[in-house]
Amino acid sequence: MSKKQYHQAHKTPFGSGPLATLLGRTGNTITAKRILSGDIDNRPLCHLPETARVLQTLAKDYPSSQGTAIISDTDFVGTYKAAKESTNSSPSGRHIGHYNAILKDPVLVGVHATMMSIPFQVGIVPDRWKKVLDIMLKKTQGDSDATA
Repeated sequence: MSKKQYHQAHKTPFGSGPLATLLGRTGNTITAKRILSGDIDNRPLCHLPETARVLQTLAKDYPSSQGTAIISDTDFVGTYKAAKESTNSSPSGRHIGHYNAILKDPVLVGVHATMMSIPFQVGIVPDRWKKVLDIMLKKTQGDSDATA
């Protein structure tokens, strides 16, 4: 079941075939950028009208949110006060207790809130944010394929 679940998108236009090749695995090819900027008509690239509509929607001029997301000191404190102490809060393994320990120090809270805001302000994605761990729990004891 897990293998099937993680390969569901493979047979879609974005998962395999000419369109997937043109756009690339991460969507950062020249063709992908031209589609998103509206510089080329994507309809000849798509065999399904639904796919063409998705690409047309992506090519619309949306206002950039870059530079608008700011994590305030109050947001930072509120988030960590509400989080369970047993939560592992980052890939570094830093325990949430490390953050809770600084909540009464305005300087440290400000530094952390600012550091958390920087990626949103400058439009970058730190590499550690690109790593995801999906955990699937067995629903039926002894059946490794049972996930539902």
